[in-house]
Amino acid sequence: MNAVLRPAQPNDFDFCAGLYLAELEWVITAMHLDRSRQLPTLQKNWTVSEVRIITAQGQDVGWMQSGPRDDAVYLSHIYLLPAFQGRGIGRAVLGVCAVWMLIGVLVMRRMIDLRI
Repeated sequence: MNAVLRPAQPNDFDFCAGLYLAELEWVITAMHLDRSRQLPTLQKNWTVSEVRIITAQGQDVGWMQSGPRDDAVYLSHIYLLPAFQGRGIGRAVLGVCAVWMLIGVLVMRRMIDLRI
């Protein structure tokens, strides 16, 4: 399945937040986390210039966040709607990220920092 990464717009936050909270529900429950703190944490860390929306079949199906931080290139989030998991989209997106990170290491002399 073909997927495209497009730059996020500020109005994509609601889509990203909904998917983020849905995918973390089991973690929130298992670890007895305070649900009310999860959205403010995402709002604080969600930087529109670092977010890419993953689209497939003409619709938004996921999102990722990556970019430079201090002396590292990082990937902090990657989420896909459940209906689009297991179709190779995540693998393809991670492949693109690996190329971006390799460029960061070689050209900008940065470390790779994966925070997933």
